[in-house]
Amino acid sequence: MHVKNIMSKDLKTLRSTDTIADAVELMRAHKIRHIPIVDDDYSVAGIVSDRDIRDVSPSIFNEGREILPKNTDLSQIMKTTVITGSTSDYLEEVAGIFYEYKISCLPITDSADRLVGIVTESDLLKFLMELVGGKPSLQRKATYRIEVELHNRSGSLCEVIRIISEHHINIISMFMYTTDEKMEEQNGVFFIESMNPNELIRVLKSKGYQVLWPSPETM
Repeated sequence: MHVKNIMSKDLKTLRSTDTIADAVELMRAHKIRHIPIVDDDYSVAGIVSDRDIRDVSPSIFNEGREILPKNTDLSQIMKTTVITGSTSDYLEEVAGIFYEYKISCLPITDSADRLVGIVTESDLLKFLMELVGGKPSLQRKATYRIEVELHNRSGSLCEVIRIISEHHINIISMFMYTTDEKMEEQNGVFFIESMNPNELIRVLKSKGYQVLWPSPETM
């Protein structure tokens, strides 16, 4: 999936000539923590975060730091070295950028370097929740979580999916993760639309698959 599928397109931006007071008002009004600063051609000139504002605001924690009045231009406090992403970037690439550079938001630009979106930590967390079956709309369905240890051979994932299909059970969401450093052993997690998957679990076990969840103690 590309980042354009989860980025926010409802952009709240300011110019470098706007003031700290403008930024505070915009953040409070829209409950945001980051504001891209754009030029006349809508390219990214900088970014201002709530932390940048706190760092120059009166506080018992800011003793010794320069305190700036609220009518100060944002050009005085904005970060001008801004890491940006492209609409064609994959989500795993974007997640890697967040992790490597320890950032909490990423402006997204088009092929002409114009700002077209922004991705935050919350956006990535929301996507992860949906990936693992945590989407609110899914929770309203009769979903059941099954975790299966996949065989280290070609076709084991397809076989598990086939078994689920043969029981006329719909797979709402699924993902896989490795369990060893060599990335040879994998578990599959399936969110299925079923109230009683006991027969499915019995068949999976009869085919030699270890069902990690639900565990025998919970059934």
